Amino acid sequence: MKLKLAFLVGALISTVSVSSQESDPVIMTIGGEPIHKSEFEYIYHKNNTNTSLEKKSLDEYVNLFVNFKMKVFEAKENAMDDKASFLREYKSYEDQLVAPYLIDKAVEDSLIKEAYDRMQEEITASHILVKIEGEDTLKAYQKINAIYSKLKGGVDFATLARDSSDCPSSRTGGSLGIVTPFSTVYPFENMAYKTSVGKFSKPFRTEFGYHIVYVTNRKKANIPVRVSHIYKRMSDNAKSQIDSLYLLLKNGAKFEDLVEKNSDDRESAYKGGDLGWITTGRYPIQIENMVRQLENEGDISPVVETPFGYHILFLKEKKILGTYEENYENIKKKVERDSRSSIVSHKTLERLALKYDFTIVDGGLDVFYKLAEDSLPFQKLTDVCKNLYAPLYIMNGEYFPQNVFSDYFKEQKYAYDSERKSLRNNDNNKRTRENNKYAHLSPVDFVNAVFYEYYNKELIELEKKDLIAKNSDLRNLLREYSDGLLLFDISNTKVWSKASSDDKGLSRFFDENKANYKWDAPRFKGKIVYCSDSSIMVTAKKLMNTVPADSFDAKVKQQFDKKVKIENGTYPKGVNKAVDKEIFKDKTAEVKDKYTFCIGKLINAPESYKDVKGPVTADYQNYLEDEWVARLRKKYNVVIKQDVLKTVKE
Repeated sequence: MKLKLAFLVGALISTVSVSSQESDPVIMTIGGEPIHKSEFEYIYHKNNTNTSLEKKSLDEYVNLFVNFKMKVFEAKENAMDDKASFLREYKSYEDQLVAPYLIDKAVEDSLIKEAYDRMQEEITASHILVKIEGEDTLKAYQKINAIYSKLKGGVDFATLARDSSDCPSSRTGGSLGIVTPFSTVYPFENMAYKTSVGKFSKPFRTEFGYHIVYVTNRKKANIPVRVSHIYKRMSDNAKSQIDSLYLLLKNGAKFEDLVEKNSDDRESAYKGGDLGWITTGRYPIQIENMVRQLENEGDISPVVETPFGYHILFLKEKKILGTYEENYENIKKKVERDSRSSIVSHKTLERLALKYDFTIVDGGLDVFYKLAEDSLPFQKLTDVCKNLYAPLYIMNGEYFPQNVFSDYFKEQKYAYDSERKSLRNNDNNKRTRENNKYAHLSPVDFVNAVFYEYYNKELIELEKKDLIAKNSDLRNLLREYSDGLLLFDISNTKVWSKASSDDKGLSRFFDENKANYKWDAPRFKGKIVYCSDSSIMVTAKKLMNTVPADSFDAKVKQQFDKKVKIENGTYPKGVNKAVDKEIFKDKTAEVKDKYTFCIGKLINAPESYKDVKGPVTADYQNYLEDEWVARLRKKYNVVIKQDVLKTVKE
């Protein structure tokens, strides 16, 4: 399959390449590899803007660009673009970048607009649910249709819900309260909004089972408001207490001053009594009704009684829904997380199937239906799948055999068998049932679902390649990212990591360039020993004379553990107070850690690269970089097409 897909993609790319050769000439070759003007211009203009700290001339930038591309070419020669870490990171970026181009925007926008329109009203609904147990969908289907027949015959909905519904809402006659966009699964929301007030729907299915929804009311949506409250739990004197607090507020007391000391809702009291946003159905109806009477931010309500006690409400904020444009991005994110996203994906797949003339061959999946029913050992299944050469589907006029699907089928078949076994052994384990992807599917439905996933991925992959081939901006971004990853990896290997870990190289470089690392004044080289008390300091000082210098740190740690801290380094005057006082004899230096002493010596110049490791490492990196570029220049022959270069706008 991959070879044939590669052929299809190659055909797409070659078509684009032929048509673009004249408009996108070669600007240079590096080691015989052509670099087109569009690639050079993209990088040049992106990294060389007028806002750059140092704008490069065109000739200067050519030099930088050549160095950059030579490093990338060498990374590819070293197969760094085949590393799993590179492929994983690049694929993730590619998927992220290409994703917006794959979405059927018209479908997505219609779903966003639909959700926005539905936000303008609230639906009050009840339902009857019949759950599907195991694989027996027929039994559930027959039960819901029997209920539907009774409803059509005039039986009361609430009565049937109490007697027949598998939902906990059956206790209240199936009442669900308010249904708003994204408050339920999309198929249920859809049916609720499409059913008239006082009517019940036909039976329909969601992931929870079969439903019938009954709409009792629909009205304009209330504006969400944010309130705080002072609450007194129901008791003999609660009413008199809340009345006293209300009187204080009427006489000018501040709400925030009273709430923390007096509210029995301790969780909210510490937050100024904040209850958050009051949306329909979230709090007792008495609170909702009173909140709607508060007009202005800062308004305080009279005392409100609920089944829980007494409340005084304070209106903090009102939230206006706003225009479609203002809500677009927020609703879009919800659509992407919601089951609506599968509608967008399905429409995208339909479009791609049409574009690439995708057709399933009649009978092509029959052998997989049979294999899904059997419990063949994995190796036996592998042997069977290997020899499946009958046509499975047609794409762009080309036939693809059954074995292109067999690897994906085998992986999912293994999961399918495991899930079904787990379900049989744990049929009362709710968590096991919910985590199974395929277990409830019949063999035929399983194969259809898996093949849908498979050809979805294949069509998406083909479309991605086509998009990259035809979209120069997308292609340039992906190439820039790929080259950046490779540049980082090879630079780390050739320069950065090597410079920091090459002790011999650093030492040799230091010895050859000592004149570059002179000091204006002596520095202390040694240890600063911080002790927790005077007795430990005395003992630690004695160890100086009995323990070899290279064993001192380990011995002190072994004997005193965290009671002694040691710092090793090279210190100029003014960096450490203890060194200033003890070594440089600065009488004004104030040492906070009084049980501190130094071990070491004054040196007039660095004795090894370790005394100036930071500057030496940085210089050594530059040295390795220059040496590497010089070698690359000899390795790759560079030819600049001056006539094309002159057409680049600076």
